Amino acid sequence: MPVHIEKHDKSTEEPPPPKKRVSADVEVARSCKRQRHLNDLDNDLDGPQRYQPIPIDELIDHWFDAFDWSRGREMSSDLSNQMLQLPDCTRTNDSRKSTASTYDIQYREFLQRYNIYIMRKEPDPKFMEQANNIVSRRRDTPELDDAAVGQLRATMRALQDGTESEIRAGLGAYIIPGYNILPDEKLRKAFDQIWTGSIPVPLNVNITNDPAVVVPLPKPKPDMTFGYSTAAFNPSQLSTIDHLTQGWSGPSFVSPLRSVLFPFFVIEFKAQATDGSVRVARNQAAGAGAIALNGILEFLSRNPSLGDSYLNQPLFFSLTMDHESACLNAHWIGKCPDTNQHTFHLEELKALPLRYNDNIHVLQRAIKNIFDYAVGPRLKPILDALDEYSKNMTAQRTAESSEETRNQVELHVPPSPAQPPPPRKKKKTKAVAPQSKPQLLNIRTRHMAKLADA
Repeated sequence: MPVHIEKHDKSTEEPPPPKKRVSADVEVARSCKRQRHLNDLDNDLDGPQRYQPIPIDELIDHWFDAFDWSRGREMSSDLSNQMLQLPDCTRTNDSRKSTASTYDIQYREFLQRYNIYIMRKEPDPKFMEQANNIVSRRRDTPELDDAAVGQLRATMRALQDGTESEIRAGLGAYIIPGYNILPDEKLRKAFDQIWTGSIPVPLNVNITNDPAVVVPLPKPKPDMTFGYSTAAFNPSQLSTIDHLTQGWSGPSFVSPLRSVLFPFFVIEFKAQATDGSVRVARNQAAGAGAIALNGILEFLSRNPSLGDSYLNQPLFFSLTMDHESACLNAHWIGKCPDTNQHTFHLEELKALPLRYNDNIHVLQRAIKNIFDYAVGPRLKPILDALDEYSKNMTAQRTAESSEETRNQVELHVPPSPAQPPPPRKKKKTKAVAPQSKPQLLNIRTRHMAKLADA
């Protein structure tokens, strides 16, 4: 039976859309895909086969073959030398450590760039004598008995392999006066708090402030910080302390911790079992002491009533301690003759091996004397200076307010109305004598001639 085939009228049929030009790589990929599809159809016609994954080694070998490489191929010596000469890209400004580490052997060189020195220069003998007199003063308060001291020595032997926190809890809580309860409400302590509000010590002016050379010092984080509480000041003095800041609302010079004002004593515990050393503890204490003393210098610059004699007194102490020894340090302020900048120093005051009973008594007596000195001779000049500074600020604000008020009055008072000009004075006219009638001269005019003829 013949099949009827309809003929399409191509004239009425819409032309097909233009084909998009495809790149050669895409065309090759499509052809490979079609070929793979045909192979799959052939496999299906032959019978169902289970898919077998290609091992990873074959894929890697295939990849190397495609690039004409072999797995055992070694780089040439020239290429190796070129790669060895490449700069270390990991040492960039972003990857450079942001602060120096107190554990670095070069950390004290970093401290000296900020005029901070640890047992480098000899202090004034008068200063050392005064510091020794403060910590060595005899006290009437009872000390630990022999039984308690013997128990502490047994604890020291047991803490040879202890951590820093274990040494602090096992020894510090029993040897350090004020560890649990402070002897005066004017004092305040803090544990393991970073001095987030501290202001860094100025850099030595002879050193270029290049980030590649100068590394910032870390913010102190003493194990224990002792200072004054708000109970040591009246409301007016506390308001004045709020103005001792960098700028209008910057960090405070005298309050690196909001809860501790004018810090005067820090303690750093170390554990030999975890590679803690007195050297590292002094590195940490030196930074804290420099920041505290620099705050007092800033206070002195704003209020000279303290006087330079106050700076010659011991204003800051530190204690470094492990399970078998304790070192008491005094901090003092010097001056660099070349730059006229102040320098900050840490000097060892007492080295006390704790295996001797007397040294435990000496250490406790010294800390108690530091507390007494802090609430007495050290605090009174600060209170007087705060009162003087408050008066100066009040007088300055009053003068500025009066000046501002005067300027506002001059701007807002309406101008007085313009006054009429004064009346003009009439000039006095002199009396003019009446003129006599002019005498007719014998002058014959034309009119007179006409009259005469008439």
